[in-house]
Amino acid sequence: MSIKTIMTTKIYSLSINHTIKDAITIMKNNDIGLLVILDEKIVKGIITDRDIALALINFSIDDKIIKIMKSNVIYINENSSIYEAADNCAYFGITRLLVINDANELKGIISIFDLLAIDAYKDYVIECLRELKLNNNIYHYEIENDISISRDFF
Repeated sequence: MSIKTIMTTKIYSLSINHTIKDAITIMKNNDIGLLVILDEKIVKGIITDRDIALALINFSIDDKIIKIMKSNVIYINENSSIYEAADNCAYFGITRLLVINDANELKGIISIFDLLAIDAYKDYVIECLRELKLNNNIYHYEIENDISISRDFF
C-alpha cells in the first residue's frame, strides 16, 4: 500500500514573511501541529507546535517564523510504501514527512499516527516507534500490549 492512499492532502502553509503569532493562530484555528513555510510557492521549511513552544523562550510572537522554522525538511515520494515512511520517521527521528510526487511537487503530509491507523502495518510501525524513541527525545512512547502516546512539549 502506498502512502498516497492515506496521506493528508490538506496542507496549511504560511510565507516566510509571517509571524510566529500568525502560525499560532492558524494552528489553533485548524487544530494542526505543522505548517509548511513557503517563499514564492517553494518549500523553505516547516514549523511545528513544539518548535513554537520552545522558541517562545527566546523569541517574541511578533518575530518572523523564518527565525524559528526548520529548513532541513524530509520528503518522501507519494508512491512510497508505509514501511518506507515508518522507516524514515524512525531513521530521522521525526513524526511527520512531507509527501511529494515524481515532479517534486508537494502533495501532502504523512504522520506516524496516520501509519498506526492501518491495522495491517501496526506491528511494524510500533517497532519503528521503539526506534524513534531511541533516536528522539521530543516524544515519549510507552509501548506494552498496545500503544499509548503522550507529547512532552516543555
